[in-house]
Amino acid sequence: MAALIALLTFRPLSEGDESLLWHCYTVVQTLFLGSVYYYIFLQRWQRLGVLFALAAFLVFALLDWFWLERNQPVHAYTHTLQSTLLLSFGVLYFYQLARHMPAIRLENDPFFLVTSGIVMYFSGTVLLYVFVLPLIAASDALGQHIVSLLVSAVAVLQYTLFALAFYRASRPSSLLLLHE
Repeated sequence: MAALIALLTFRPLSEGDESLLWHCYTVVQTLFLGSVYYYIFLQRWQRLGVLFALAAFLVFALLDWFWLERNQPVHAYTHTLQSTLLLSFGVLYFYQLARHMPAIRLENDPFFLVTSGIVMYFSGTVLLYVFVLPLIAASDALGQHIVSLLVSAVAVLQYTLFALAFYRASRPSSLLLLHE
């Protein structure tokens, strides 16, 4: 609640508030993107797998917040599980796309662009969170700044692909090709 009040009153966030917001963002982002894959997947077992994986992720994220990494500024376990989960969904989507190869150009398929952005972002950032952040001392401002720049660069790539996907989805010709 303190984090919400700080945001609404434009006060700087404390480290604990920032950690809470980041953890909540990770959970909401995973549940949102996972629900998109729920609707993209065609087979029943895939959809049930997504539901089970998202429920397990939510339970783990709560466990991580309240017990495993309670006082840590970055919840690397939750982010690692998020990355593994979304990368698995992405690979499963690519497999589904390859098996049912519709007669479309992939650069016009919004879901392909979104999944490409997800795979690029999470495959890049999981390595930073798992291997680099634990090695950087809390007092190493330059190291933390470099990691922040790397994450931001990969995020720009992801959001560029998301924007391109929204653009492609808004074009009537690409929507007709998707449903043939």
